[in-house]
Amino acid sequence: MGIFDRVLSKNTVMEGLGPAIKPTLVYNGIFMFAVLFDVVAWWDALMHQNVFQAGVLILFNMMCIAYSVIQAYGNGSLRSRSPFGSIKYEEAAEALIDEFELIRTPGFKELAEISKMTVKNNIGYLELTMITVTSAVTLFLMVVAYPLYRQTAWQFYERLGADKQLRRMNFEYLTLNSLLKLDTFFFLSYTVQMISLVLRDSNAGTTVRAMLCIPISVIIISLGFVGARWENRKVMLVFIGGLVLGMGYMLFELIHMSLYQGKSVNPYEFSSDFLYFFSAATMVLVLLSLYYAFRCYRNFGKGLHLARAYSSSNTNAMTEDQNNHDNWLAMEDNHAPSKPVVNGQ
Repeated sequence: MGIFDRVLSKNTVMEGLGPAIKPTLVYNGIFMFAVLFDVVAWWDALMHQNVFQAGVLILFNMMCIAYSVIQAYGNGSLRSRSPFGSIKYEEAAEALIDEFELIRTPGFKELAEISKMTVKNNIGYLELTMITVTSAVTLFLMVVAYPLYRQTAWQFYERLGADKQLRRMNFEYLTLNSLLKLDTFFFLSYTVQMISLVLRDSNAGTTVRAMLCIPISVIIISLGFVGARWENRKVMLVFIGGLVLGMGYMLFELIHMSLYQGKSVNPYEFSSDFLYFFSAATMVLVLLSLYYAFRCYRNFGKGLHLARAYSSSNTNAMTEDQNNHDNWLAMEDNHAPSKPVVNGQ
């Protein structure tokens, strides 16, 4: 039995608080994962000079701001109410710390003292700081994205030429690829929430749907990458059908979640706000992915695949020629005769 479960089994206050604390822990973990995902995605965009992915990531950062606001609201709502009506959040948290002190585990006494100081302070300042920092970083990235656009615009012109149709098709292709990366994050995050927060109190149908969501989502998104990259019409049609099914699944879960509102037994009681946010964000991304998937499907066979392959091979050839030229200059410098010494100089 884990430490958290041992505490819940020892204290009736914590038995009521447990379902309320767990969403906070899960959503803090998701926010940290979002920050890590954002850093890796921005690194990928800068390494490949993908200005379209940078634009999509700015949208993702705005979603992170909205998420942090909802998280602050959710934590404030949690602090203002008891899991079962009469006991305040701070009192129950103190009970949790007292139970930690009873557990004879090295390091828990120090953890309890630090936790008491944290509980007594107003964590609203921490939430406000999180919102402010996320907003400032988003503004900074928007400023950085503009010179990136100016730099890469000419490179796209050099690689694909002056054909406006090719550049438009390339824009749609890169935008779809960037959206698919966000789809991966939101589908996985939504499923993690369902598995960790809802399944304990849900029926078998919800359990089966949540467990199947991860592998099916990964397969569908992978088909999108493959179909768009190689202009495979059959794979792309399967991907589009999978997106339609995904939209239907999200709508079904929204309706299913709304049916529990106001009931005495509600497995979504402490997680509904976050699930509504993730559902809405995921459906918006699915709709955008559907639009650009249709656009890419219509662009198949119009020369984009060949143009990208040619520009890639041409770029590699130019890089190889430049490297050979640099190596030749280095060899010439090494074999150049030394300058004779005159008058001891």
